[in-house]
Amino acid sequence: MASETLIQLLIERARNHPNRMALREKKYGIWIPTTWAELWQKSAAFGLFLRARGLKPGECVIVLGDNKPEWLIAEFGTLAAGGVISGIYPDSLPEEARYLIEATDARFVVASDQEQADKLLKIWEGISGRVQAIIAWDSRGMNHYYGQYPFLLPFQKCLEEGSPGTPIPCQDFVPSSPEQIAMMLTTSGTTAKPKLALLSNHNLLFLARSFGQVVPMDESDDILSLAPMAWIGEQLYDVVRFLDCGFRYNFPEEPETAQENIREIGPHVMFAPPRVYEQMVRNVQVKYLDASWSKRRAYELAMKIGYHVAELQFTKKPVPLHWKALNYLAYLGVHKKLKDHLGLSRIRDTYTGGAAMGPDHFRFFHALGVNLNHEDLPVPARGLRLLLKRLRLCPQSKRQLFDGPLRGRPQQEQGQHLCDRVERHLRRKSRGQVHHAHREAVGRQAKLLERPQDGSPGAVRRAPAIRPERERLVFVSGLCTGAGSVV
Repeated sequence: MASETLIQLLIERARNHPNRMALREKKYGIWIPTTWAELWQKSAAFGLFLRARGLKPGECVIVLGDNKPEWLIAEFGTLAAGGVISGIYPDSLPEEARYLIEATDARFVVASDQEQADKLLKIWEGISGRVQAIIAWDSRGMNHYYGQYPFLLPFQKCLEEGSPGTPIPCQDFVPSSPEQIAMMLTTSGTTAKPKLALLSNHNLLFLARSFGQVVPMDESDDILSLAPMAWIGEQLYDVVRFLDCGFRYNFPEEPETAQENIREIGPHVMFAPPRVYEQMVRNVQVKYLDASWSKRRAYELAMKIGYHVAELQFTKKPVPLHWKALNYLAYLGVHKKLKDHLGLSRIRDTYTGGAAMGPDHFRFFHALGVNLNHEDLPVPARGLRLLLKRLRLCPQSKRQLFDGPLRGRPQQEQGQHLCDRVERHLRRKSRGQVHHAHREAVGRQAKLLERPQDGSPGAVRRAPAIRPERERLVFVSGLCTGAGSVV
């Protein structure tokens, strides 16, 4: 039986694979690994520290900083102690940080370095009535702070205070409920101040496993943490999937060295904000201008072939055989080396979201043979969009599926409404009432959508001898259970 909470997954990984590498961080030019057992022991020590300092179940700990292993330790330690984790973007202003600290009613604030600690010190008078302590994991330049501000604590000291000196057994932590709130993450806040979405263990695991049906990952994969960890995209697609799949989670040394670290790691799946991909394109354009005449001509010819093939694929037109042959030669001569230079030689799936990105950048990566996708939908619809991409429905079927007043519905109802429309559509097609070319395939799809009598979400009886791409329908039923609630 699959584990139903994030902490159960972490304990299971630490128990079954204690010496396997869980994550790596590049520090001072060296990749420093951390095993699953070490990750659990540090997380458990931080959880015991929070308990000893009076954190009660359901109370919040908020993190302000860049993507580092200490963020994961603070997050998992908070969940182990029964608390709720939240995050603040590292480029937030002091007043923005104060608003989120007050909105989450946080008891502890974990900061990354002196820059983030200074923000919190500026607003301390406004948050001191509730916040018990500020914890900083990078103490460079802060030695004189600790004597001046007694509420400011170094992260390592907190781990030492929580650690009993011997390995912490898993039995010291009572498993939380799948319905218990695990995270409070901010919405986009485009019309007002950001609101907080309450996400339970069940919400997060259901959506992450649904995403895994479309983008499978395993323990041999490498992932590089590039998107802000305060964002739902990074938490859902990387952090929760990290616990569920057990792949190696890598952290760059600094945001400025992300491109260099991508090439060193060679990730298999990459989920990054648009700025990362845009910087890749800029780097290639700059190097192209500095290259010799022969290299520029070879690049221009190879990219011309790649753009033409990508355009045919965008318009759903078949690629002629001679263009496939030319594209393969362009791959051997230019695209392969260019992908290796960008760190994409092992890439299988690439995604971006959170902001808009120009179509020229998408055309560039597709010309290289990198399938870059943009995912920027409400949480209940993310998995469904990925599913519909793989169904390969005809235009007539898509129009019939999406005609309807979805925009006026609340987010929690959108997922259920779309699921019901998909199910009715596929069942109607299976009776032969729509495009005859899809009749045979849809008959197999409809068998996957037979809901059980108990109405449990996501429980689907699979039919034998079904094509792999149709098996991705398993997460349609009950998709709306990942929506969470907004406060």
